[in-house]
Amino acid sequence: MQVTCRHSLVWDPCRDTRLVMGIDYDCTMPEPFNGRSLICENSDGTIHCPSGLLIDIHQSNWGRLEGDPSCNAAPQSLVNTNCVGNVKQKMVSMCGGKQSCKVHPDRIWFEEPCQGTHKVLSTDYSCVRPVAIRKLRHVCEDTTESFTCEAGFSLVIFQSSWGRLPDWPTCNADPAWLRNTQCSVDRTEVIASKCNGRPSCSVRADIIWMGDPCPGTKKVMAVYYGCVPIACMS
Repeated sequence: MQVTCRHSLVWDPCRDTRLVMGIDYDCTMPEPFNGRSLICENSDGTIHCPSGLLIDIHQSNWGRLEGDPSCNAAPQSLVNTNCVGNVKQKMVSMCGGKQSCKVHPDRIWFEEPCQGTHKVLSTDYSCVRPVAIRKLRHVCEDTTESFTCEAGFSLVIFQSSWGRLPDWPTCNADPAWLRNTQCSVDRTEVIASKCNGRPSCSVRADIIWMGDPCPGTKKVMAVYYGCVPIACMS
């Protein structure tokens, strides 16, 4: 926002003096809320949050349950009302962390849970403030990963670790390189210095930049990050 100060707009308390106007302001954002999206098979649908809020997927099912809309389908395709497939992970990857997301549910994108039944994509979600969404990304050693926010948002790094823990991806490494699963050092400051406040950044996970806390082990960089409105970064 830009404000132009002129004597015609602001009272002049001291003539022949260069004036400065101080403004106190807050970054206000809409209140978070919960929602449900029902999208018929082979139809276009959109999950959308107001400006300043982003989509957080709680649960998403693909199939047909009692009470789902008929979608103007043939009666014989509505008989089975006990058909459900969990597609939360696909919806998280498609819509999570975005302000708006277009979806076209069909049997090409989602697996077929009940042949001959007209299905509905039912998604429970919240529109939340960006800082409430903490995403986790694992980056295998000797690879480069990009982190990107929606337009109008900037990255914030909450926490980053480098090494290997039991539940981290194997990165297709030789088993001999995966034996040490109790190696982890904090690298939050390193990643934050490269990414915080930027709309996007690329990070290389290697021992040149991150150090080598456990030689002979295939390491992983785990990054918890989020996106916040650019106007509220300072």
